[in-house]
Amino acid sequence: MAGHAGIEGEAEEGGGCGVDAADVVVAGLVVRFNRSSSVTSRRFACNGIGVGTPRPGYYEDRYAYVKQNGKCYIHPSRSVLPGKSHCVRCKEYYRDRYNKAKASGKCHTHPSVDAVAGEKSCSACLWRQIAKSSGWTRDEYEKAYKAQDGKCALCSVPGEMVATSARPLECLVGDHCHATGKIRGLLCTACNRSVGFFGEDASRIERFAANVSSYLARFGDG
Repeated sequence: MAGHAGIEGEAEEGGGCGVDAADVVVAGLVVRFNRSSSVTSRRFACNGIGVGTPRPGYYEDRYAYVKQNGKCYIHPSRSVLPGKSHCVRCKEYYRDRYNKAKASGKCHTHPSVDAVAGEKSCSACLWRQIAKSSGWTRDEYEKAYKAQDGKCALCSVPGEMVATSARPLECLVGDHCHATGKIRGLLCTACNRSVGFFGEDASRIERFAANVSSYLARFGDG
């Protein structure tokens, strides 16, 4: 669970969506949110532990409180939207922030950072998404790209690096085993999709490769 520091960082960078003045009691911890105070001046009243020092387990208890009571994590006095984990104010804030970032060519998560051409996110965000979806870290990808001389591991067609190119379909993507999560090699989009369409069945792919030339010659234009 992201801590209050993470929330503050987002608010500072994006201008902040503001919070209602409210005393929220979470497992004996009273937290005062004041709309008029700046993000950096918000403080915790932590049962004698000291100003600015939330007690151990505070963030977990806060999350449990808002989840149990259907409240917004950022604005604990406000109810969440149906089926969502945020309130209407958060929805409006992030929608406006996204639209402004998109119009200015900035990352929608980090509005002060330029987005990669053709993308809505900056390079750092794209690499996080890649690591989450395929298990490939930036370091592993760059090493493999260099080892493969920037070419697809199956068809040897040159490709560009992900998270840096404005042409994502021409990039080499990190292939991985869906059963084990183990990373394998970098493939062009066509090969990566083909392996998936064939169900990763090597014998089926070999039959396809053995017959495709004669098939195209027989039914092609000549």
